[in-house]
Amino acid sequence: MLATQRNYSDPAEPFMPRSLDLNPKKKPVQARAKATYVAIVQSGARILEREGYAALSTNRIAEVAGIAVASLYEYFPSKEAVVAAVVSQTIDEIVDEIEGALVQALTLGREQGLSAWISAMFSAVEKRQKLAAVLVRDVPYLYEVPAVRSLRRKLLGIATRAQPLSVKVPSRHVESVTYLVMLMVSSAVVESVTRPPQGLRRADIELALIAVLRPFLLGL
Repeated sequence: MLATQRNYSDPAEPFMPRSLDLNPKKKPVQARAKATYVAIVQSGARILEREGYAALSTNRIAEVAGIAVASLYEYFPSKEAVVAAVVSQTIDEIVDEIEGALVQALTLGREQGLSAWISAMFSAVEKRQKLAAVLVRDVPYLYEVPAVRSLRRKLLGIATRAQPLSVKVPSRHVESVTYLVMLMVSSAVVESVTRPPQGLRRADIELALIAVLRPFLLGL
């Protein structure tokens, strides 16, 4: 959900060479190696959240993780690859929470379920507000991260599973409506959380979003 406002190929995005390697060199197998890998990713996230993207370097990540920089390079080719791992982990956590909230929402009535699910989306991003804001605003290659490039497809799948929360849409429009609603909701949530508008409370934004969605989803 972090990067759904613009497509990764949007010409407005800063140009990043395709040769930029955003994948880890290897995934750890042994427990000690896994602990080192996790420490690197968590340290990268901590620096991004507390100090910002400009402060990030492989030396700084290694320092915070308490390892030698050579150990970092065993798993990641660059700081950009560490950031990509942070992005992937953050997206996975948010998507997992949204999917879990959907399961609960489907046990409620349509309007109550929709309200609960929208609120859960805001909460999932808001608890990571500082980190999400840095990733969205400051990472120039965000839209090249594999997890971001596949995010819209994941969200579309979740939105499809959420169709019981809406009134029946004519079959010829189901995919289009599902796509547009997913895009509208994800963009609204990310934008309002990472760039909170002055003078507007989250609760009011949630209510306004639900009011906008009602005609499409609830037929009210």
